[in-house]
Amino acid sequence: ILKKLIEHKHFPKQIKCELQKLKISFLGNVVSNDGVENDPKKVKDIKESFIQRT
Repeated sequence: ILKKLIEHKHFPKQIKCELQKLKISFLGNVVSNDGVENDPKKVKDIKESFIQRT
């Protein structure tokens, strides 16, 4: 993941780095070796906000 961030000109601060992670949350997305996905928690929160409450 760190390699991909650097390839795309994102340079995380060393103090904030967590090494040997398979997934990280970054800017509201989940980044892993499989690619970038929307954060499921954020999607759930948005879906719940559209439920009509009468």
